[in-house]
Amino acid sequence: MRLLIDGYNLMHAAGRMNRRFGPDGLRRARLRFLNELALKLGVDQSSTTTIVFDASSLPLNQAPESICKGMTVIYAIDDDDADTRIERLIAQDSAPRSLMVVSSDRRIRRAAERRRATSRSSDDFLDDLETLRSDRHAHVKATMRSNEADRAQLDPLSEEEVDAWVLEFEEPIASLSASTQDTPPSLDWWTDLDLDQVSKEVEQEFRHDLRLIPRKPRR
Repeated sequence: MRLLIDGYNLMHAAGRMNRRFGPDGLRRARLRFLNELALKLGVDQSSTTTIVFDASSLPLNQAPESICKGMTVIYAIDDDDADTRIERLIAQDSAPRSLMVVSSDRRIRRAAERRRATSRSSDDFLDDLETLRSDRHAHVKATMRSNEADRAQLDPLSEEEVDAWVLEFEEPIASLSASTQDTPPSLDWWTDLDLDQVSKEVEQEFRHDLRLIPRKPRR
């Protein structure tokens, strides 16, 4: 679902507007808020999120509309306030039923309800974000535990299995050496750094293939 957020309303609910700002303080608080919001939303949801801020004049080095961490950020410089711009965006939306409007302002929520869009108060939306974040962390931890369990089930290779794989690689490597033995090195030959990188990639592939060897039942 796409999000349309009343920027300063959500910042106030998050406790980011409850103090006086010094020079450049509001800009820094707003940027920090946007970065944290994008982190909690994730990449996919951020790309479908629009945030509208009040603005009597444009912040320094900011365009009326820009992209921040994938989110569309709008300063309502051409409107009376952010509420007016948000109402206009709701009215112009071509698929309002797939839109969630985030604000505690009754005027905005009524505008959303008129178009059959979903409305969510800023406080409730912040609670939703914390739940989403907790679920995401739980999923990541469960995946990591599962991967660790899978790795723990892999038995170390026996010496015979290692020898078998050495023979598999020995012949193509020997053929490659023989075919290049009489070829003079070119002026643009690989550096030690290039060779080291290739060596690491071969080792990773070798280790991956070793894991795929069917194991004989132990007696």
